[in-house]
Amino acid sequence: MVRVIGDKLCRTDMDFVRICLPGATVKDVDKIISNTNEIKVGDSVTIWAGTNDVLQKNYRHSLSVFERMLNSLKERACTVNVLGLMPGGGCEWWLYNMELERLCNEMNVRFIGWKNEWSKDWMAKDGIHLSRLGNSKVFNRLRLLDY
Repeated sequence: MVRVIGDKLCRTDMDFVRICLPGATVKDVDKIISNTNEIKVGDSVTIWAGTNDVLQKNYRHSLSVFERMLNSLKERACTVNVLGLMPGGGCEWWLYNMELERLCNEMNVRFIGWKNEWSKDWMAKDGIHLSRLGNSKVFNRLRLLDY
């Protein structure tokens, strides 16, 4: 079973089981992962969170929560993927992705970044959420992963 867990950005694709939490922080996603029976041993889990933490200037703490969450999933023998933030958010988003990618590498978790393929038209007019094209591009990339 492939599950995508995250904030509102993961909402629109129907090929994946999604746990969508609009406005969620990494801490909120961690609570769901820690308290759900929906994630079984051996599941593939893709986490897409952190945008709201960066917007709230809480990214340092969210990285430590991310580490705890990844450990929890690894203890369940899950295959874990982490989606980086979209690069359009500026310097803070870039720094967050850099630290998140480093954490994932240290923990032997696949990090999926967007810096080489991202385009401004992936974003909705608000500059935070994905457009239909952006959603399509992200979930097409997920379909190509080895689970």
